[in-house]
Amino acid sequence: RKKKAFPIANSPPSLRHYRLFDEQGPAAIYSMAKYFMLKVVGLATPANFNAYAAVTPPDAQGIVKVPVAYPTYPVAKKNFNVGAMDEIGAILDQNEVPDMNRGVMLNAAYYAQERQDPRLSLFYAALADREILTKGRLPELNGFAPYKAPYLPGANNVTGFAFHKAALVLKQRLPTDWTQALNVMIPGSVTTIVDPESGMSCLLVQYVSMQGGFAEWRLETFLGAGVGDNRGGLCITSQ
Repeated sequence: RKKKAFPIANSPPSLRHYRLFDEQGPAAIYSMAKYFMLKVVGLATPANFNAYAAVTPPDAQGIVKVPVAYPTYPVAKKNFNVGAMDEIGAILDQNEVPDMNRGVMLNAAYYAQERQDPRLSLFYAALADREILTKGRLPELNGFAPYKAPYLPGANNVTGFAFHKAALVLKQRLPTDWTQALNVMIPGSVTTIVDPESGMSCLLVQYVSMQGGFAEWRLETFLGAGVGDNRGGLCITSQ
């Protein structure tokens, strides 16, 4: 974030075109995205998503919304396949979870295992777009959009997390622009930048010290994550 400035006239030739801020942009964006993602996946635990941990009594219409207890959905890696996602989908269906906007995060080993399911061979063979093959991506799995998630927490043997979008609540907002609050001239600038893909916005603070001979910049934002409707989430665990 802080770089010592080199006078252009006296700097070595290799440094005369040194891009002081640009080279740090990708690393900063990656760090912020990772921080936010870890806040999200850190919530994917059996303790937070325990709506299926015990059989429920029949409701007024005689429907048992959780007929079989699933504290987690345990499955060995060698047995993990498309059929497992079909069964998880049925578990959520029975508990009135909408069948739209579902996804599943899988660690690297389970994601790779799913790609080896023989039932996907016909899909790949008939596919006109070969990019999904060369990039190793999975198609939608019985209503669940798959995401490779090597960052899933390893505690409690969690290897995946099947979810509806209402299962997790995410919040992000800009902090106060302190240059406007102070209403004074400062040796720098504060601008708003927006990621076009996610819509996440940050304040970009840039500052140059002519006396100190350095320049610095930072991204600022408020991020938060919490459990939403826990009926919409079920942890997949190894046996």
